[in-house]
Amino acid sequence: MKNLIIIGASGFGREVLMMAIDNPSHQVDWVIKGFLDNRPGILDGFATHAQDVPDAMDYSPEKRLRYRRDYPILGDPLSYTPEPGDVFLCAMGNPADRRKYAEPLMAKGAEFIRLVHPMRRFPPLPA
Repeated sequence: MKNLIIIGASGFGREVLMMAIDNPSHQVDWVIKGFLDNRPGILDGFATHAQDVPDAMDYSPEKRLRYRRDYPILGDPLSYTPEPGDVFLCAMGNPADRRKYAEPLMAKGAEFIRLVHPMRRFPPLPA
């Protein structure tokens, strides 16, 4: 099983984390290892467990465990060295930032994956 690392731990990165948890490949093809971000304290102050989120929906204890939020910042994407089994997903909206942080990892042999939400429906192709 591979280790998924999300590049970027800001709001978009945390949304991608939730999509990754919902993806059928989670716990089958890969497990979530954590985030790469050049801001080591970006997750400080965020609740680490779903039951600690104020005004959160009232999910069952089993579902709350599934949506754990305590994934660590593993390092800076510019200096991180991919380890065997690591796969990467870039969670940055700005194309220049995606290039800036993904290219150094690609130069070190990093493998990137695509993530499609399991509820996504593709329209039929035109004839």
